[in-house]
Amino acid sequence: MLLVILVIVLALCGSAYSRWSEKVWIRSRARMGNLYAELGSCKVRMNGTGEADISCGNPAKVWVRGNGSWGVWVGLIIANEGSLPFFTKYRVDLPDGFYCRSYFYGPYKRGIPREVWAFWNGSIVGGYSSRPPGLSKGYKFVAWHYIRFNGEVPPNSTRSEDGVIVYKTWFTLWSSKIIIRLHFDLFPSNNDGE
Repeated sequence: MLLVILVIVLALCGSAYSRWSEKVWIRSRARMGNLYAELGSCKVRMNGTGEADISCGNPAKVWVRGNGSWGVWVGLIIANEGSLPFFTKYRVDLPDGFYCRSYFYGPYKRGIPREVWAFWNGSIVGGYSSRPPGLSKGYKFVAWHYIRFNGEVPPNSTRSEDGVIVYKTWFTLWSSKIIIRLHFDLFPSNNDGE
């Protein structure tokens, strides 16, 4: 009973103070949604002569050492780990002599089909889209980018080039980016790259 009387007295004191004072300060806290696109997983597969490696993160980094004509598959899982849905667009910037084709699978709420990610062998699996999907909270999609070098490297020389893949996710005024930096060390087909 004493606690109830104390609460009533404090409430009346606060009300009386607010009527007596010219300014009343009100503190409040509002929780907003958050936009958070995450690069959940990534991998590379090399076609042709050479080697490739990837480091996940934001930015992710892909290194390719290739002799002659080759291609590399860059696989990404992009997930919505925020509380807001988002739309997705992407761009690929590559130097002259390079070509890129992109394939998108999903969205998936639970589990990704093995043939799309885990046991993917470089052959195109049906059901892909040419554009990345928008994602609701808790969903993800798979992106495969096939990057091919069709240029020439003169004998007894090397060529180093850089490129980038950028994913932009947005919802109304909020936006974020996932960046994949690409680095290529190229050698002529008659050079072992050493």
